[in-house]
Amino acid sequence: MENESKPTIDYLSLIKKIWSENSEKPQDNYTNDDKYLRLKDIIDIISVGDYFIYIVNPFLGKFEYVSDQVQNVLGYTTTEFDLDLFIKIAHPKDLPHVFEIQKKFTEFNRNNILSEKLQYKYCYDFRAKHKDGNYRQLYVQHFYLELSQNLNPLRTFCFLSDITHIKNGGIPKLNIFKLGDRLVRILNENQENKIVLTNKESDIFEYLIKGFTSQDIAEALGISKHTVDTHRRNILKKNNCGNTSELLSLYFEDKKASR
Repeated sequence: MENESKPTIDYLSLIKKIWSENSEKPQDNYTNDDKYLRLKDIIDIISVGDYFIYIVNPFLGKFEYVSDQVQNVLGYTTTEFDLDLFIKIAHPKDLPHVFEIQKKFTEFNRNNILSEKLQYKYCYDFRAKHKDGNYRQLYVQHFYLELSQNLNPLRTFCFLSDITHIKNGGIPKLNIFKLGDRLVRILNENQENKIVLTNKESDIFEYLIKGFTSQDIAEALGISKHTVDTHRRNILKKNNCGNTSELLSLYFEDKKASR
């Protein structure tokens, strides 16, 4: 076994910080529902080796569900495998790269518009120590399972495959792929089509509904016209609208549907 040195950086706290700052707390407890079962059916087909599944609550840095197969892959029970253990068993030379990958896919997701949030999976591989003391090469694939009304992740669906039989070592690198149509449809089924706004954007949007111009809104809110225009561009982008007319149409459609 090669010499190992324990990391001097607290990666557990850093990863929890990144996750919590870029997510929201779910309002419900995770349940093993039909959506999960359909996802599992797809993964049974595309997996490249022994694998296990886990559901992440990024806001709390908590694994809400871990499948029994974790014992086949890493030797640990479902109650033993959590984020703390994930960090501890990662190879010390791979861990800094895994941390950078968390930052990269978080940034990528932050820059996506609503219609693209659930269309990508994020993949990388790294070495993790089995309970027997030997390292396994694991291939990680994950995608966002649920989003909040503010487009922030609520839960992430992850699965790890043992690819030791085809690879051993190498620098972990992030790969981002478009998901298949069937998987995208499953993920989108429970996402409500509502206007997504921050508090400041909501203030501006209320005036847009009334037909106010950017200059009118700026004077009413005591801010610059440039600031109003910036907020308006952000509102259009995050709601996947090309202009204000499309945005207002979406608003009135949602309002009509909610009656």
